[in-house]
Amino acid sequence: MDVAQLFTSLSSDNSKWAAALKTLMELSKTIINRVKKYSSFKENLVHEETFQKSADTIEALSQGKGNIYELDMVSYLIIQTLQQIKNNGKKTVLIIEDLDRIDPAHLFRILNVFSAHIDRIYQCSPLTVYDIDGNEQQIDGLRNKFGFDKVVMVMDYDTTRHIYSHFYGDKANYQGYIGKFISHNVYRYSISDYAKQQLQKHLSEKCNVDVKILFRQSGDNYTYLSPKDVSVRCIAQVMDSFDHSIVDTAVYLDSQHVCNPSTPLTRTISTLRRLGMNDESIFRFIMTEYKGLDLVNMFGLYLLNSTHIGQSYTVYHKQKLYQFNIQNKEGGLCCLVGCQETEPRNPERYEFMAANFEYAFSKARSFVK
Repeated sequence: MDVAQLFTSLSSDNSKWAAALKTLMELSKTIINRVKKYSSFKENLVHEETFQKSADTIEALSQGKGNIYELDMVSYLIIQTLQQIKNNGKKTVLIIEDLDRIDPAHLFRILNVFSAHIDRIYQCSPLTVYDIDGNEQQIDGLRNKFGFDKVVMVMDYDTTRHIYSHFYGDKANYQGYIGKFISHNVYRYSISDYAKQQLQKHLSEKCNVDVKILFRQSGDNYTYLSPKDVSVRCIAQVMDSFDHSIVDTAVYLDSQHVCNPSTPLTRTISTLRRLGMNDESIFRFIMTEYKGLDLVNMFGLYLLNSTHIGQSYTVYHKQKLYQFNIQNKEGGLCCLVGCQETEPRNPERYEFMAANFEYAFSKARSFVK
């Protein structure tokens, strides 16, 4: 400033020189005013320790144990490991599954924590990592706490919406809340249809059961199974190790005939148990929905006792005779095939051969684990 004043004291007839000096004086005054304001601001900060308090607060958020932005050595190790993976040309993805199955308070607490870590910056952390080119990168610049390239949250979108409305009220804006966690749009994926097709195939081929009958109401408005109770997980439990659900032993018809205990009846009992039905409901289902030859075929060898075997494997049911044919199989086992239905002339004489379905059911379920 003193130098500029010295220049203005020099005499000169050059108007350009005078204009330049005038501009220099105005610029110098502006700089001096700004310096004075900064000095005053800095003195106030140092005096009141405001600046240091702010810095300490931000640092505490990164280093304080239990804080939302806690960055301890374990967290730093995770960040370094993920960065090394990315340096090898791979993407890192964090998948959180079944979020809609946890307590609502914990669900939204977890989502809120992730919300606080999305596009986070300015955590005042001195820690760094190195990218693939060896360049130092501030941890503050990571898109989330650990630097995952993608974060995938797996949940039932509609179920979560119902939970949100129940937790915060019907007027709460779920779409606005959940929208901040979505990059593009909700990816809807379900294997329910495929799972139901597999269940239908299983019931048809192994149990001789029509799945539609299970889900409809009977004549007295009794429902065997509700579709909403048969989830994908439930169907998976039916299929899992199903072949081992029948006791690995043998059923002796007589000294010459031994049968495999795995029949449509035992497989039906095992399947429907896994779908949540109790034995009483299973027996009611079979006795209600199957009639005549279909019913006798369903119970099969479990209807036969010494009396039926002595009468050429014939049972009597509702004034009709049902005779089973025996077919020998490899390995010394045999099975019942080609049951024939006939109407006797004198039905009353065959009462001693009457089929006992309750006993047969009890016998069959003893072979089901």
